[in-house]
Amino acid sequence: MNWVRRFFNEMLEDIFVNMTNRLSVQLRLICIAAAGVAVLMTVLNITKMEYRLGMETGISAVFCFAIYAYTTRTKKYLAGSICMVLMLLVFFTLYLAGGLVEGFAALWFCFYPLICFFILEIRLAIIFSAAGLAVLIAFLWTPLQNVLPPVYTQNFMLRFPFLYVGHFVFALALNGFYVYTYSRLQELRRKFEILSNQDGLTRLSNRTYLEGYKRELLERGETFLWGMMLDVDFFKQYNDTFGHLAGDEVLKSVAGVITQSTEAETTVAVRYGGEEFLILLEKADKDKAVCLAETLRGKVRGLKIPHVAGGGYVSVSIGISVQRVGGEGDFQRLLKAADDALYRAKLNGRNCISF
Repeated sequence: MNWVRRFFNEMLEDIFVNMTNRLSVQLRLICIAAAGVAVLMTVLNITKMEYRLGMETGISAVFCFAIYAYTTRTKKYLAGSICMVLMLLVFFTLYLAGGLVEGFAALWFCFYPLICFFILEIRLAIIFSAAGLAVLIAFLWTPLQNVLPPVYTQNFMLRFPFLYVGHFVFALALNGFYVYTYSRLQELRRKFEILSNQDGLTRLSNRTYLEGYKRELLERGETFLWGMMLDVDFFKQYNDTFGHLAGDEVLKSVAGVITQSTEAETTVAVRYGGEEFLILLEKADKDKAVCLAETLRGKVRGLKIPHVAGGGYVSVSIGISVQRVGGEGDFQRLLKAADDALYRAKLNGRNCISF
């Protein structure tokens, strides 16, 4: 039974973790569930010599498997869902009109609204559920009832549409609660992802995000990557002079400059640790990398944040490196080279760039 548990766990993970189209996954779930029930009912009906009903449930199982295969292959969940609800409407109508198993087969009709709301958007679910109610009324409350076998009592034919409406109202309320809960869960998940991948002080990405970015980068194959290591000059002295709260404001100001200057999708900005920041650029060349570094250095200096060292204002030193990254070792060499270049910039007097 491990494969069954694994199968349903993967389905639930698609819905709640991978945020795959919820209705698409739910259609596949209902296909498997309906096919399983249809197969069991086919065996039971044949055992009880209800051959007509057994044939109908057997055909419905084949349809369910076919819809599952079609949706899995084409990803066209809406077409598959409409095929599913139309197929069920046809078979449930046959169960009703046949009066099989002393009329018990007609009770499957009550599951129709629940299935509609499970695999369709609310507007389509209401339309198809209303179509099911129209079929019931046509067969039970109009002269069309004369074609029904005599297994149904007048009391049943009078009350059954109301039972269907009760299931419809229940399905509608349950769907509303489920959609609201699902939406809130996805919203909280997105907020959690942002918080877990973002530095709390500077709002730049953090080391956790960097690890995820690195994994994605290496999965894409070899990439030409530029790295910049940026450090606030004489930051310890600034903290000792003005206090740690003022130092935090400096870090936020520097991060603001980085954010404004690195808005491209192929640029990643990370608070690497303390007063040190890392910027990674894809699809760039030396001129672009040096231009960005000069822009950052100039804008930070242009903030004119007073300092007792470094010429009177807060400044930054930047080390630049480049590496064709195809594996973990290449990525680490890129960071090491950028850090070495940053160290040389410090030795060269700070407030400068070293390549």
